[in-house]
Amino acid sequence: MAQSKLIWIILGCMLTIANQSGAQRDLQWTWPSQLHAGFTFLEKKAAQDSEWQQGIGSHILLTTGMGFRYKQHFGLEGNLGLHVSGVQLTKETEVYNVSNLALMPGALAYGMIKLSDAHSSYIRLGLEFGRVFPTYVQLNKEIAGDVIISETVEHTRTYWTPLIGISKIDKRNVLSITAGYHFTTNPNYYMRVSVQQQDGGFARYEGTGNALTISVNYAYTLGGHTDKPLPKVIIPNDAAILASREEKALPALHSKSRTVHLELWDQGDEDQDSISVQLNGEFILTNYELTSRKIRIKLNLQEGENRVVFMAHNEGRFPPNTAQCAVKIGRKRKLVTVASDLEYNAGLVIFAD
Repeated sequence: MAQSKLIWIILGCMLTIANQSGAQRDLQWTWPSQLHAGFTFLEKKAAQDSEWQQGIGSHILLTTGMGFRYKQHFGLEGNLGLHVSGVQLTKETEVYNVSNLALMPGALAYGMIKLSDAHSSYIRLGLEFGRVFPTYVQLNKEIAGDVIISETVEHTRTYWTPLIGISKIDKRNVLSITAGYHFTTNPNYYMRVSVQQQDGGFARYEGTGNALTISVNYAYTLGGHTDKPLPKVIIPNDAAILASREEKALPALHSKSRTVHLELWDQGDEDQDSISVQLNGEFILTNYELTSRKIRIKLNLQEGENRVVFMAHNEGRFPPNTAQCAVKIGRKRKLVTVASDLEYNAGLVIFAD
């Protein structure tokens, strides 16, 4: 009961935090679905002249639910899963399969560490936990005169699964592949299988609920965090000073399209970096303070050479003024780190066909 109450408390906290923070648009509501797969060998706990061979157990867990993610830092999900476990025993040419179904309400808490800006990849660390409620019991069955008896666990138990893996985030889609260790408590086996042979042979096997697992998690972002809106362009008072600085060249890019998109955000900690951006001598962004929320700018290029110049208004709390810039050309996404200061601008050249 204590674990069930904890799950409901977590779900209540999710709603409370979302309502209080929704105005900041930092929360992203998600609809997660997950597939776990695990394998374990059955242990022979007792035997007396049994000809049945040691079996292999496997279990699959399908879950779906509701969750939220705070920026790209951490998240929490409440889910309901269907646990399907199976046991396979063999005796010469005879093969016997035992199956078991259980409902598994639970919760998943995870954190993400950015691995690559260019591909929006993150290391994912998580802990999943919940309760197991058996719903199906395999009946006795007779094969070749031997009686097979499945003694499934008939009471609820708690499960825990620490996870580590990698996540790929693309707009509203999040795909994660993780490895974990799934274990249950009180008791820690998910199935017992007993064999009573006609000639008096006997064996009992236990399939433990502890096993290494591979999980695939897909989450669709329903709503929440949005890109920072594009501010109105007002020519800064120090425009002449900004334009007179020397320029550090960034790697040149090529585009077959006359339209590309620019994404800008603060790299690392937000430290009040402010910049202006010119395209071919015209301001397209002025005195803009960078944050972790991306701003997207549509660039209409002219044929041939196009110059994008990044100008720093300050150096923030941690010099120099550093912005993360992603240039989206068609389906390709080129990541560029833009560093400027009060003496140098950063210049990017895009050649359009």
